[in-house]
Amino acid sequence: MNNTDKLHKVFHHIFARYSDGLYYYVLKLTGNEDTARDIVQECFLRLWENIETVDTHADLLPLLITYIKNLLTDDFRKTERRRQFLGRLENELSDSVTPPEAEQQLILRDRQRQLSQSLALMPGKRQQVFKLVRQEGLSYKETAIQLNISVADVKKQMRLSMQVLRKIMSLFV
Repeated sequence: MNNTDKLHKVFHHIFARYSDGLYYYVLKLTGNEDTARDIVQECFLRLWENIETVDTHADLLPLLITYIKNLLTDDFRKTERRRQFLGRLENELSDSVTPPEAEQQLILRDRQRQLSQSLALMPGKRQQVFKLVRQEGLSYKETAIQLNISVADVKKQMRLSMQVLRKIMSLFV
């Protein structure tokens, strides 16, 4: 067995012995499974990178805990910088770009009015089909039964309705 094979074997033994415990330790500290998994994986990556210089016969738990603490500190710093950046970005956007809630409500009401006007331009049967399917939430089959038409006719009417509505609504954007 060559030296690389021996190192692989030792590393796998260390991983099997400590990985679960370290994972639960980090999970308890972070409360996030993905973060815990990433930090433990990075911890063992650091161990592998230094495996030739580490005394594998000694207790490795203190070394692994040191790796974990350093990685947690790095993760905390990154998270804090990201949070600060997002806070600054949110402040900048709220000052300049985001319309007030009242304006958003006006836009929504205007779009609803446009939709109602567009529906009024459609033939009666198409209006009925659209209202039953889109506004009342009936299935195509339920709509076909209620209007005494075929499911294929419901599909056709919906397709035509959507084509017309897309064209009309695109004019208002």
